[in-house]
Amino acid sequence: QADTAAAKSPPFFLKSNSYYAWLSSFSRFLISRSISNKNSIWRSFFYACRSAIRSNAGISAAEFLFPLLILDAVCFGNSHDETIVVRELVSSLTFDTVGSEAICSMNMREREKAANSVFTLIDLLRKWVDQEIEDRYRESRRRKRAANVDLESCTSAWPADIVLSKIRRLLDQIPLSLCASAASRVGMNARALQFLEIDSRSQIASSAISNAKKNTASYHDSKFLKSCHIDGIDLQLTKKLLGQLCDFDTMITISQKSNPSELSSRLLEVATEREMYGDWEGALQAYEHLLDSRLRSGNIVGCSKNRAQKGLLRCLLKLGRLDSVLNQ
Repeated sequence: QADTAAAKSPPFFLKSNSYYAWLSSFSRFLISRSISNKNSIWRSFFYACRSAIRSNAGISAAEFLFPLLILDAVCFGNSHDETIVVRELVSSLTFDTVGSEAICSMNMREREKAANSVFTLIDLLRKWVDQEIEDRYRESRRRKRAANVDLESCTSAWPADIVLSKIRRLLDQIPLSLCASAASRVGMNARALQFLEIDSRSQIASSAISNAKKNTASYHDSKFLKSCHIDGIDLQLTKKLLGQLCDFDTMITISQKSNPSELSSRLLEVATEREMYGDWEGALQAYEHLLDSRLRSGNIVGCSKNRAQKGLLRCLLKLGRLDSVLNQ
């Protein structure tokens, strides 16, 4: 069957007013690139499916083919194909404006579908990578010769080593912070929080691995397992998501840990105010909170620490807790 309707040229997301229009035009473009690429092993399969994605009835077929088309373009295409893929995926997750023009004319419901399709793609690519790494590990344990299992003895249509590196490079070009922001904009609060947590943990893990390779003392003395995992992420967005998910305790804890110097100043003010009103029990709790080792991070030092210790003893004396005073 002749393909009477030629594929449009990119960009597709900026020109589309619906999820179907974007997915259909983008998929048809990827199919046309695959057909013209002699390195693509799946070009005949994609060519046979080209007519199924032209109508709304074929949206499920387009969604099924979408991850395979992305992988085919990234693995067997050139750098230009990879650039187009990254640009389209990033555009589908971008909700900001440029100048006075909106990024996309889709309504929020259609944008939610587009964002969800990209999230599904990311999850699937990660699953493929993790599964391949796990299979290789098990194979090396069984045969004790992982170095001999390479592309030359592999009968798979996908060259595994190339696929792993290409997928990692593609995922690295889609910032997790952008995914979190997009998920928040379309109402996927739990998924947005998951992206933020993965982003923070990946940054901490990369730093720990880098220090381990250098054999620096800071790595051996680090508290990686006890860390709060809030470094390098959008704390305002994190607290907003926690509030929308009604996790107020975690929201308050992150607010405290993200700015411990501000917390110490506020606690000192509260303790002083309580003392002025004769609320020695309230002042005692503020001083104890201030001196809590779990909340100290090097910011409560010098005069602030001495002031808190003196205030704690003063409150204990006022309350008549002499045993506690002696223990201090």
